[in-house]
Amino acid sequence: MTLISILLGLALEYFLGALDHLRNRDWFDQYNRWLENRCSSHALWEGPTGVILTLVPPLALLVLIAHLLSSVSIVLTFFLAIAVFVYSMGPDFNTLLNGYIDALESDDDAAISRIESFLFREELSDNKEERDKTAIETILLCAHEHIFSVIFWFITLGMVGAMLYCLVTRLADKFEGIHGDYAEAVNNLHHVLMWPSARLQALGFALG
Repeated sequence: MTLISILLGLALEYFLGALDHLRNRDWFDQYNRWLENRCSSHALWEGPTGVILTLVPPLALLVLIAHLLSSVSIVLTFFLAIAVFVYSMGPDFNTLLNGYIDALESDDDAAISRIESFLFREELSDNKEERDKTAIETILLCAHEHIFSVIFWFITLGMVGAMLYCLVTRLADKFEGIHGDYAEAVNNLHHVLMWPSARLQALGFALG
């Protein structure tokens, strides 16, 4: 069932085109700000406890919804799993890379700048070889972060695992470059979640 959910989710992305418009996560940003405003004065908020308090309610709600749907029909739970898998993935890289190539070929500086600001955290070097190397490394990293890791955690922990990774990645992006115990706990958790799938991906490239 898990494999079928993954295949159907990837098929939807392929045949329907980019589904990025369905991956609006502003609700989680608003929820995180609301929770932070009410809990930041407490000592327990800073550090792993605060991160746990942030993640548990939405994940518990997902578990509750899945349980309620399963009591009606297992088919509804199956559809929910597909929806969560698709939602948890990052942007459609085929569309993104095709747009980047088209922008480079047409010298569309605005489009190039917009896509590079998403793909590359640091300004690219003017040296072509270094620029190409950085671009390839970054694209592989993004593919791992937004696709392979989601698949790994979906297989490991089901829809809850995929959603957990999705939310932690969102927090990691939000608190990137910010100092503090909460931000450090988010960063550490993000690295822990990325580690196993990164090793498997590296092993796959080595065997290939």
